[in-house]
Amino acid sequence: MKPARYTDSYIEENFKKGYWRREGIFQLWEVNARRIPQKNALIDACLRLTWQDMVKKANSLANSLIKMGIAPDAPLVLLLPNCAETFLVRAACEKAGILCVHLPPTFRFHELEKILTQVQPAATVTPWLWNKLDFVSFLQERLSNFPALKYLIVSGKESPSGTIPLDSLMSPEAASGEISQENRIHKPWEVSLITSTTGSTGLPKLVENPACARLKCGEEFRIGFEIKENDAVLLSVAGVGGGAIMAYYTSPLTGCKVVVQERFEPEESLHIIEKERITVLPVVPTQAIR
Repeated sequence: MKPARYTDSYIEENFKKGYWRREGIFQLWEVNARRIPQKNALIDACLRLTWQDMVKKANSLANSLIKMGIAPDAPLVLLLPNCAETFLVRAACEKAGILCVHLPPTFRFHELEKILTQVQPAATVTPWLWNKLDFVSFLQERLSNFPALKYLIVSGKESPSGTIPLDSLMSPEAASGEISQENRIHKPWEVSLITSTTGSTGLPKLVENPACARLKCGEEFRIGFEIKENDAVLLSVAGVGGGAIMAYYTSPLTGCKVVVQERFEPEESLHIIEKERITVLPVVPTQAIR
């Protein structure tokens, strides 16, 4: 599977009109890490990371993925619930020139199998067990259907035999012997991310997400809602859809903090809003009703 590529003339036209920018997500993280290194940037139930922390972890992960031999534009399927690690994996893939295919873990296994058969990933990043589902067994039992799949990377404190702990790939030791990534990093006008539709109108469909277009959406949200560095965004909607734009794309542009909630629970959300002083809350209609 190869992502689309824009023509040089189309890219230059968008630059001249001011629609696109030349920095990608990871490069914007680096800007914030230099400007406000110790400012809290990304928080979930387990992690509290500064901009400097995020750059270090994503850079270590990018280095690890390259050392593992994952080729440029090879697909990596990301199947985690809302958490800080989804941000780190997406940024690391961009830095390493790997195509991140970010899917919600709520898909039925037969839906996932069809997508994975189409994508043929070189690696996956999943929980071991989540929501009473065993993702590792699902993948290991179907490895013959995915001949390109060499690495099962697992998030969490425990990882079963035959898998690689995600934490180990983001450790400071993983950055040792760092190799050049400059010729690998995805440009913002290249497709470094693929997401999916919800599947509510049939089988889920894959959607290409070049960073340049999404960053433009993030910029319009910044202007329209006057989001600034001292704001805080709560991500409680599914992290692969449009409701997550402010968390993934406005935050790097402003330096504002993002707090990630695994799933929307009204009482817990109210507690987070009070504790973290949330100022921006993207929601879908069902959340507003609850």
